[in-house]
Amino acid sequence: RVREVISDEKGERLACVFDHRGYSTIAVMRADGSEPSEATEGDSSDMAPSWVQGASDRVLFQSAGIGRNAAGMAIARGPFAIHELDLGASEVKTILEDEKSDLMSPKMDSRGQLFYIQRPWKSPFAKPPWWRGVLDFLLFPFRLLFALFQFLNFFTVRYTGKTLTNSGGAQQREADLKQMMIWGNMIDARQAARNPGNDDAPDLVPKDWELVCRDHTGTTSTLARGVLSFDLCSDGSLLYTNGSAVYLRSGDGKTERVVKDGLISKVIALA
Repeated sequence: RVREVISDEKGERLACVFDHRGYSTIAVMRADGSEPSEATEGDSSDMAPSWVQGASDRVLFQSAGIGRNAAGMAIARGPFAIHELDLGASEVKTILEDEKSDLMSPKMDSRGQLFYIQRPWKSPFAKPPWWRGVLDFLLFPFRLLFALFQFLNFFTVRYTGKTLTNSGGAQQREADLKQMMIWGNMIDARQAARNPGNDDAPDLVPKDWELVCRDHTGTTSTLARGVLSFDLCSDGSLLYTNGSAVYLRSGDGKTERVVKDGLISKVIALA
């Protein structure tokens, strides 16, 4: 399966992700889809390719190693690090990594500034606190009933077009489908949507999902918090979303909200 297709500045080549069974690689092909060639390999999850601005042979991407059990089943992954693929030299090098953080969606402008989303990475083998076990035990009956209700509700919608409850109607079902499409990427989306507080465009991801800029000297700065997706504009500004609104940050650091909507999972700058 091919996904995350992105064109270079000249429109001559495409970079994309090839999904395999249990891992993914970065591939490059001509603009018409011919001559596809996998440029990375290994037991890893390679994602989010982006062409370096002003360079026709350099592609950035995020990559994380995959851990497997004795049967070969994937059971965990390491933190995402940022890598650069040099198509001319056929080389891959690590640009930035952090053993405690996922570094995602890397993009580099023509001045060599690296932009990415940084979020905490938690080991799947970390021991949970004692109270989590007690809480899970107490909530088990309620979770079981909720799962049973969702199971019955799914078949009711599937065969009758109506939910078991009357609240929300078709509009609510559409919102639920949007939530399912981005499920796993937005951990706190449902809770934030239910409890927006005084903000009419609440962050649908945690505040520690940060949009970071790293300049050519290695100095880093946080540009925004609660960021789900972003993209660079050709004039040096950037677009980003917190999941419920899109913001434009100009080159001088001024930020304005462009649009507000429900469950915005990705932004792409066309200019």
